[in-house]
Amino acid sequence: MAESKKIDLVVGREERGLRIDQFIAQHSDFLSKTRVRRILDNGALAINGRRERFANRTLQPGDKVTYYLDGDILKSRKVMDFGSPDAWILREDGELVIVNKPAGMLSQPTKDPKLLDASGYFGRGKTLWPCHRLDKETSGVLVLAKSAKVAEKVMDLFRSRDVKKEYLAITTGTPSQKEWTELCYLSDTMEKSGRVEIVRSGGKTSETRFHWLGSAKNLNLIHCFPHTGRTHQIRVHLEKARLPILGDKIYGLGLSQTPGGFESYAVKRHFLHACSLSFIWNEERLEVKAKPTAEFQAILDKSGLSKFLT
Repeated sequence: MAESKKIDLVVGREERGLRIDQFIAQHSDFLSKTRVRRILDNGALAINGRRERFANRTLQPGDKVTYYLDGDILKSRKVMDFGSPDAWILREDGELVIVNKPAGMLSQPTKDPKLLDASGYFGRGKTLWPCHRLDKETSGVLVLAKSAKVAEKVMDLFRSRDVKKEYLAITTGTPSQKEWTELCYLSDTMEKSGRVEIVRSGGKTSETRFHWLGSAKNLNLIHCFPHTGRTHQIRVHLEKARLPILGDKIYGLGLSQTPGGFESYAVKRHFLHACSLSFIWNEERLEVKAKPTAEFQAILDKSGLSKFLT
């Protein structure tokens, strides 16, 4: 008999009016709307005990949704073992879940059913709203909200630049100064290359302050303080400074070679980590720090860069 798995969900107040395919897709870390329709076509979904076959059926608070995943869908999932979600949670209250997102996990859901996203992983059957994003290969502090209203409040803080962000980057290249600031205009993401380019005009203002902490074994540890939050901003700015991030497969290729002994690390991810985030929340300063993830720490230790962290 083919493997199958039963899933039970209850519609929340904030989910009133969602289509059934939208509701299922946002509660799953690997089901797209197309796969939800396949479940409906197979007669494997029921609402309040009655079989449902239409993806555009809208839901009301309190509706009980039950569906079954067949073996083919289960096997299609790209399994990445991040362990227990609790191991990554830095802070949780009635409004927010703040996590140390591991590299390899998306911040937000996509149409690719094989990719795991933070809102699905840490929601554990309940909806979470990402308040900002980190690149898939970037690890570190990520803020998720338990309601759309709370998410909008946090996003307003990011938009008004009232959130203080700090990152650590392990780079190649040779630093020419201890501290500096990169200020330039950035384009939107290029469709073909996936790159963001520096432009003379017509782009969005971007600004990052950098502090070189130290170097060892042809690698550098850079403390990054982004003032704006453009896509790929730190990665572009470090390429501009001829200090590309170790393992970055888009920016800095050809500027320098990966130092010997670190090739196996560089093929897995780029080494950028969001180490700290703070903002005023409920009239108090909320500050959350995230220790480097295991693979990030492994390079710090192997290279000797860890001695520059206080």
